[in-house]
Amino acid sequence: MKKPAWLLATALIVAMSFTACGPKNTDTVSKDDNTPVVSESTEKSSDKITSEDKTSDKNVDKQDSEKTESTESTDVSKKDDTTKSESVSDKKSDNKSNSNSTSNKKKTGTGTTKRNTDSKKNTNSGSTKKPETKTEVHTHEYNHVVTKEPTCTEDGVMTYTCVKGDNTYTVTIKAKGHSYDNGKVTTKATCTNDGIKTFTCKACGHTKTESIKATGHKYDNGVITKEPTCVDAGVKTYTCKTCGNTYTENVKAKSHSYDNGVVTTQPTCTKAGIKTFTCKVCGNTLIEEIKALGHSYDNGVITKEPTCTEAGIKTFTCKICGDTYTEDVKAKGHSYDNGIVTVKETCTTDGVKTYTCKDCGNTKTEVIPAKGHTYDDGVITTQPTCTKAGVKTFTCKVCGDTHTEEIKALGHAYDNGVITTPATCGKDGIKTFTCETCGNTKTEVIKATGNHTYDNGVITKEPTCTEKGVKTYTCTVCGNTHTEDIDALNHAYDEGVVTKEPTCTEAGVKTFTCKTCNDTYTKEIKALGHSYDDGVVTKEPTCYEEGVKTFTCKTCGNTYTKSIPTTDAHVYDDGVITKAPTCTETGIKTYTCTICHKTKTEEISATGHHYDDGVITTPATCTTDGVKTYTCTGCGNSYTKSIPMTDHDWLHHAEEGHNETVVIKEAYNEEVLEPRYICNGCGKSFTNTTDVCNHLILANRENPDTPCGNYHSEAVKVTIHHPAETKTVYVVDKKAYDECKHCHKTRESK
Repeated sequence: MKKPAWLLATALIVAMSFTACGPKNTDTVSKDDNTPVVSESTEKSSDKITSEDKTSDKNVDKQDSEKTESTESTDVSKKDDTTKSESVSDKKSDNKSNSNSTSNKKKTGTGTTKRNTDSKKNTNSGSTKKPETKTEVHTHEYNHVVTKEPTCTEDGVMTYTCVKGDNTYTVTIKAKGHSYDNGKVTTKATCTNDGIKTFTCKACGHTKTESIKATGHKYDNGVITKEPTCVDAGVKTYTCKTCGNTYTENVKAKSHSYDNGVVTTQPTCTKAGIKTFTCKVCGNTLIEEIKALGHSYDNGVITKEPTCTEAGIKTFTCKICGDTYTEDVKAKGHSYDNGIVTVKETCTTDGVKTYTCKDCGNTKTEVIPAKGHTYDDGVITTQPTCTKAGVKTFTCKVCGDTHTEEIKALGHAYDNGVITTPATCGKDGIKTFTCETCGNTKTEVIKATGNHTYDNGVITKEPTCTEKGVKTYTCTVCGNTHTEDIDALNHAYDEGVVTKEPTCTEAGVKTFTCKTCNDTYTKEIKALGHSYDDGVVTKEPTCYEEGVKTFTCKTCGNTYTKSIPTTDAHVYDDGVITKAPTCTETGIKTYTCTICHKTKTEEISATGHHYDDGVITTPATCTTDGVKTYTCTGCGNSYTKSIPMTDHDWLHHAEEGHNETVVIKEAYNEEVLEPRYICNGCGKSFTNTTDVCNHLILANRENPDTPCGNYHSEAVKVTIHHPAETKTVYVVDKKAYDECKHCHKTRESK
């Protein structure tokens, strides 16, 4: 009998997984939906395959190649995962050591699995190492039997037993799962209720259900079950074709069909009129205001004439109703004549001109400016002289007023003058001028000519090296003399002789002698100056004391010294914090020189505040901001930040109201003329001709002599009562609103 593919795959897995003595841990897990697998142990082995195992593998492969062809592809695809999860530890009771791992074996066609164990290698798990012992190779040959068939919901079990009876293990066969049919509708869906579809497992009969969504109503196109009127809506009813369910919709009222209207109240100039429109269908009326006509005024009549100073009045009258209104007529204003001079102007005073209104006699005046004097050309009343001014008098031709003007003095008119004393080369002369008008005289100096005629001059003093000489010149005309200097001859010095040699610190002397007069003068020869060497350090500097360097003159041996600055190479210690920094203030660190004990300081930066994460000191509400306080962990300084207001937590309150019947048209009685048909014999009245004719026929049948032989018609006044027209309206008692649960603020609901 051919074995199932899953059984052959299981045998192959077992052959690849177990050691010589078989597994003692029989816990199993299923790694695949259809393939049972063995649970993995904590150790894996890797011993070599014996020659007997190899021979067995070859025989098994040859015998079962046809049987395993369909399962090997599945085995290969899952080989990696299966191998990782399949190993069993084999422990011996005498030494509790781990067994050697075995080589993987392929499944056999008979369902029997062989496995060799080479126990030459043992791994001790205890703390004391035991000597190795040789063990004979033992191969398990398993038979497998399904000891529990898998069902739709429960796993099955396959048990493997060694043919020698020394070991067994089990493998879980995973539950098959339900295999449902296509289902049957057990509860049909209706318009409003969901249906049910039931699915049955073909293997175990287990059932499951699915909801069939309700079909929903399928309404017809609707029928008008209440006709609409002018004011009331009609009703249209829709019926479900499936279940007969109905719903209604309002059919909009038709609205009134009014006539062209009749003017029932004529409009006037100030009051509006009324036009009444009547519905042709139901007799309902509506009114429309006719705008007031407004006054139509005439062109007006002057009812009060205007004067020069007062406004007049013009009255306008409405041509229709006689209403009046007035307007002011502007005052005319004065109409003055050309005026009369009432006060004549003079040379020095203003005059007056008076104007009179031709209509009312009112007067007004104007000033006539004074003319001013009109003087003649004037007469010389005092003649001017050479030295005194004269006077000219002017007289007004109108009033005789006079004024004077000064005539400038004429001044002397001198002649060309006469030389009364001639000038010479040494003396000034005089010229006299005489006024031709008054004989006054004046004189002018004639400057001496200064044009001496000098001789060639005589040396009256000889010049020397240091002093000037003199040369005297004499005028051959007047004997006047003048002198001129003769330049000094100046010294003629030789090239000089050194009379004192210069040293490093003292100047020398060079003497020069005049070749003419033996006069001498000296010049200083500049001191040579020291020529110092590069200097020698005669005292070494330190970090607290200056050194000395001595320089010596190569010429005279003179010396001088220079200070060598302190090295400033202090050897400072690591410093001590002499003032600790705070959050806001800097600290100080002091360093001391280990040689000279000089100190220096460094500033330590302020640490700055280190604020915590803050604490909400005032929670925010929906009406006020909150406060969060942050505190410095170092100094306790704090600052606050505002927490924005929270949103209102609105609670919705629904609109409240009630239905109310209101009168849209009051009840009224209407008198109308209706025809009445009256029997001439008995006077009985009928509302239509059929009834009166029937009466006449019956009366003649009963009594041929009856007076009821004919009738006449009359119009009779009849009062028809029209009931009030009402409609139901919804009246809002309280609008919908939202209220904050916390602060109780309200708002209009959106």
